[in-house]
Amino acid sequence: MSHCEIGSQYRRCACIRRDVDIATTASWLISEPKQAETAIQNSQLDMVTLGREMLRDPYWPYHAAEELGVSLASDILPIQYALAV
Repeated sequence: MSHCEIGSQYRRCACIRRDVDIATTASWLISEPKQAETAIQNSQLDMVTLGREMLRDPYWPYHAAEELGVSLASDILPIQYALAV
């Protein structure tokens, strides 16, 4: 298995999470909201960290929530920011 395979971290994290019973996170090659959501929903990860994606798009969490079906800005953002969107 290539170390650059998308999702390879998820399997490792899932094993650690199961065998050691600690929270796990991954960040490598996660760029799509559905990837992050699926990894969390399938109990492979407890948290997703977003390094490069946050540099590319500082509003990634907001855009991801929209893509995953959250329709109201006030459901995602603090009210001060939601009023500006």
